[in-house]
Amino acid sequence: MTTLNLQVAASTDDADQAGTVVSLGYTYAWFGNGLHSGFRFTGVSGLAGATINSAVLTFRAHTTNSDSFIGDWYAEDGASPSTFTTAANNITGRTRTTATCEGDASDFGNWIAGNDPTFSGDGAHTIAEIIQELAGSYDPTAIVLLWIFTSGTGYRFYDTWDHTTSPAPKLDIDYTAAIGVITLTPSPVTIPMTVPAPTLAFGDKTLTPDPVVINLFIPSVTIKPADTILTPDPVAISLVVPTPTVTIGIILTPDPVAVPLVIPTLSLTFGAKTLTPDPVAIQLVIPTVTVTGVGGITYDIHGVPTILNPAWFPPGTTFRLRVIMFTSAAVIPARARLYDLSSGLPISGSDVSTTSTSEIEVLSDEFSLPSGQRQYRVEFGGEAGGVFKCAYSAVRPVSP
Repeated sequence: MTTLNLQVAASTDDADQAGTVVSLGYTYAWFGNGLHSGFRFTGVSGLAGATINSAVLTFRAHTTNSDSFIGDWYAEDGASPSTFTTAANNITGRTRTTATCEGDASDFGNWIAGNDPTFSGDGAHTIAEIIQELAGSYDPTAIVLLWIFTSGTGYRFYDTWDHTTSPAPKLDIDYTAAIGVITLTPSPVTIPMTVPAPTLAFGDKTLTPDPVVINLFIPSVTIKPADTILTPDPVAISLVVPTPTVTIGIILTPDPVAVPLVIPTLSLTFGAKTLTPDPVAIQLVIPTVTVTGVGGITYDIHGVPTILNPAWFPPGTTFRLRVIMFTSAAVIPARARLYDLSSGLPISGSDVSTTSTSEIEVLSDEFSLPSGQRQYRVEFGGEAGGVFKCAYSAVRPVSP
């Protein structure tokens, strides 16, 4: 807990107002009987976000008084309110806090000349609540307290700064400073994890792809402690499992692989404290493994090479490959394509395939031929394990 001991420190830092007229420099003033009062305290620091535990005003009683009156305490709503001037309504015209407390004669109690009576609240509300509103809104460097008269003819006289400086009004504030946000960033935690290699059964074949390397990253943990209770935020872990690629021919879709995953408990060291948060539950999903093929595609030649030149046809003419063929096994498709002997490359878009086990005509999508006169041939075949037949093949132009 910290204490601020503040006191009115200038002639213009305590004032009174009768009607609209503000007066400065009198050696005493009073609460009650038509007079409003203002007090400015400077040298304020450390209250931003603080918890105000108590706030006590102290006055030097100028005379002995016990008569009745009614009034209320406020503060000026601002971070650094200005000193008082003789401008009209310079006390009542200031913006006030929402927080308030009564300051009736019964709240002040009876005063005896020369004593130092104190005021902290009315029993229901306090000066501390008023200052708490300032601390919650600003980082105050000065505080102005306002006492606004309501009714009554009684008095409580007090000595001002101009009487003698030592008994000028005082304000003592006990507060607990705001706790800043402390960020603890422990070193990344290395987590051992083993993912077993999935074994895929396909008929009488067992396929065992290479083990999958999975990169698992545990991000740095950020902890925001409040006082001495440290509660780390939940750790969000991004886990990416790459799709393993195994090159064979047919498409095999095995059942999903269940992978046991254990994340060890994290221990975070902060000074003399060791923090052990709850284990983090991570759901790991290994995607379905797609296996393509059993061996590569083998092509044979159908017919004799043919010379073609797109310039022989109308501009924009496209072509299609027409093939009559079949396969011996429906699971292993027969394939065909047009091959450019001049460049040593197949023609893009000319590929056709069928899983029919009896002769069937297959047409490719439309494709374009490279410019110039070139030599072409039709190739057909398929993956290992199949038997393929081709009865007819031709390249047909498509009118633009």
